[in-house]
Amino acid sequence: MGDPVQVGRMKNALVRSLAFPALVATGVVVLALGLMLASLGRNLHALAPLEVHLAAMKRVQQQSLDMQYALVRDQRGQESLDPPKLNALRNALFALARDPALLSAQARDAIGDAHALFETGTLPPQTILRDSVTLMHEALAAEARAHDALLKTIAARARQEFRLAAAALAVILAAGVIGFVLLRRRVLLPLRDLDRLMQRLARHDFAQVETHRADSLIAPLLDRYNDMVARLATLEAAQAQRQASLEQDVRNASRELIAYNR
Repeated sequence: MGDPVQVGRMKNALVRSLAFPALVATGVVVLALGLMLASLGRNLHALAPLEVHLAAMKRVQQQSLDMQYALVRDQRGQESLDPPKLNALRNALFALARDPALLSAQARDAIGDAHALFETGTLPPQTILRDSVTLMHEALAAEARAHDALLKTIAARARQEFRLAAAALAVILAAGVIGFVLLRRRVLLPLRDLDRLMQRLARHDFAQVETHRADSLIAPLLDRYNDMVARLATLEAAQAQRQASLEQDVRNASRELIAYNR
């Protein structure tokens, strides 16, 4: 049987030899995870332009509806297209064309063209409104494309930052042979799932990452990603609902115009 004192010294030496590398590795892991959290925090702040742009798109939709309903009421004889009404619509178009929240130059041009129709002074009011509504639809479609491009840019930037931080973390974790299986199940697999979901985010797939099997170190990272995805899903659902409502309003107004002209 070995000397208990000698055995105790060997154990203490082993613990001391492993303690410093373990502390260093833990510190670097915490740093890498902190960078990931900071990256997701920046991406959460990056949602603000999406919210601002959605509000601008809503203003474009509302302006289109205002002109369309003005045309319908005129056709029904409920309210004439008098100069004050036309001036109000023209001024609204003038302000909308200079809205800094609009992202598409094509949309600005279309709104500017609609405003120019009111400036001609030679066209009948009904013709001005019909042509302006068509131009507003074109502006809205251009802004929808710009919105998709903005979402893809944010998703690509978030994915790039995440991959850089994940690569640093993966290098550190690769050196830790002890507990690798546990780390793989509780850290690497959730991070791989997160990377896959972030790639799908640009395709409007707002699935959330599972957190029940994740280690407590990366649980805040996954929770913040899920918060970001939930906010994106809410914004996109609201936009889809507004778009569907606008299309329904357009169809209703078109049916009313057709029925009235008959």
